[in-house]
Amino acid sequence: MYRQGRYDRGARANARWCSEVQEVFAALDALDIKGDVLELAPGTGIWIERPLRSAASIGPQAFYVNPRNSSGVFRLIKERS
Repeated sequence: MYRQGRYDRGARANARWCSEVQEVFAALDALDIKGDVLELAPGTGIWIERPLRSAASIGPQAFYVNPRNSSGVFRLIKERS
């Protein structure tokens, strides 16, 4: 899960990272977020996919778009929602 290329830290560190990600996913799922969502740090879309499962909406007005790294973010969010 996203631990490829320069982000690959070896099997042990990657496994720990994936485990920690699952903890965060579980915490986000438990929040059962309702209403509109504002993502403050757009990037890969890994963290926003969970709130999108229960949120009312997330729209362009809710994003600060960083032109350097936003090319695929909206596509990923649309695919995951």
